[in-house]
Amino acid sequence: RRGVQTALLGTRLADAAAAGCDIAVVTTAPGSTSQKNVQRRGCHLLFTRAVLVKECD
Repeated sequence: RRGVQTALLGTRLADAAAAGCDIAVVTTAPGSTSQKNVQRRGCHLLFTRAVLVKECD
Protein backbone atom coordinates (compact mmCIF):
# COMPACT_ATOMS: atom_id res chain seq x y z
CA ARG A 1 0.00 0.00 0.00
CA ARG A 2 2.83 2.34 -0.78
CA GLY A 3 1.60 3.39 -4.21
CA VAL A 4 4.41 1.72 -6.14
CA GLN A 5 2.14 -0.08 -8.61
CA THR A 6 0.13 3.09 -9.23
CA ALA A 7 3.32 5.10 -9.81
CA LEU A 8 4.70 2.51 -12.23
CA LEU A 9 1.39 2.34 -14.08
CA GLY A 10 1.27 6.12 -14.37
CA THR A 11 4.77 6.19 -15.83
CA ARG A 12 3.99 3.41 -18.33
CA LEU A 13 0.80 5.15 -19.45
CA ALA A 14 2.62 8.48 -19.85
CA ASP A 15 5.41 6.80 -21.83
CA ALA A 16 2.86 5.07 -24.07
CA ALA A 17 1.04 8.35 -24.73
CA ALA A 18 4.34 10.12 -25.48
CA ALA A 19 5.17 7.34 -27.96
CA GLY A 20 1.88 7.96 -29.76
CA CYS A 21 -0.03 4.91 -28.55
CA ASP A 22 -3.80 5.10 -28.97
CA ILE A 23 -4.71 2.43 -26.42
CA ALA A 24 -3.14 0.63 -23.48
CA VAL A 25 -3.99 -2.95 -22.55
CA VAL A 26 -3.48 -4.38 -19.07
CA THR A 27 -4.11 -7.96 -17.92
CA THR A 28 -4.88 -8.67 -14.25
CA ALA A 29 -6.52 -11.38 -12.20
CA PRO A 30 -10.27 -10.72 -11.93
CA GLY A 31 -11.24 -8.90 -8.74
CA SER A 32 -7.62 -8.35 -7.72
CA THR A 33 -6.03 -5.30 -6.17
CA SER A 34 -4.23 -4.83 -9.49
CA GLN A 35 -7.56 -4.65 -11.32
CA LYS A 36 -8.78 -2.02 -8.86
CA ASN A 37 -5.58 0.01 -9.28
CA VAL A 38 -5.83 -0.07 -13.07
CA GLN A 39 -9.50 0.90 -13.02
CA ARG A 40 -8.70 3.83 -10.71
CA ARG A 41 -6.31 5.03 -13.45
CA GLY A 42 -9.21 5.16 -15.91
CA CYS A 43 -9.14 1.74 -17.58
CA HIS A 44 -12.43 -0.05 -18.14
CA LEU A 45 -13.08 -3.79 -17.99
CA LEU A 46 -13.40 -5.18 -21.51
CA PHE A 47 -13.92 -8.86 -20.69
CA THR A 48 -13.09 -11.58 -18.15
CA ARG A 49 -11.23 -14.66 -19.31
CA ALA A 50 -11.65 -18.06 -17.69
CA VAL A 51 -8.54 -20.20 -17.28
CA LEU A 52 -9.50 -23.84 -16.70
CA VAL A 53 -7.17 -26.41 -15.16
CA LYS A 54 -7.42 -30.17 -14.70
CA GLU A 55 -4.95 -32.08 -12.59
CA CYS A 56 -3.38 -35.08 -14.32
CA ASP A 57 -3.81 -38.40 -12.57
